[in-house]
Amino acid sequence: MLELTSVGGGSRGCFLGNTSLELGGRDRVARRRVRSGLRAVEDIFAQVVRRGIAAGELRATVPPAQAAQFLVSGVQGMLVMAKAGADRATLAALRKTLLSVVTH
Repeated sequence: MLELTSVGGGSRGCFLGNTSLELGGRDRVARRRVRSGLRAVEDIFAQVVRRGIAAGELRATVPPAQAAQFLVSGVQGMLVMAKAGADRATLAALRKTLLSVVTH
């Protein structure tokens, strides 16, 4: 994600995030679809976190579902920041902080 947001001098963001920011407050159908899409991403993250815990690569201090929600919200925040012009160093520091919650 860091590579995608810092290549070519600009970031278009994420379809789910952009739709949420643009339409989430005024379009119920868009809001429902965004929530469904984010839940799907959270489910994938939770699976990865569970596998990482089982392999001893990630710590089990945060339940996988909550870790997934945190990571998805962090990634979405990073995408918004990239779209607003945050530089690579800032995004890399945020990535490090996000991952520190689940890594040893």
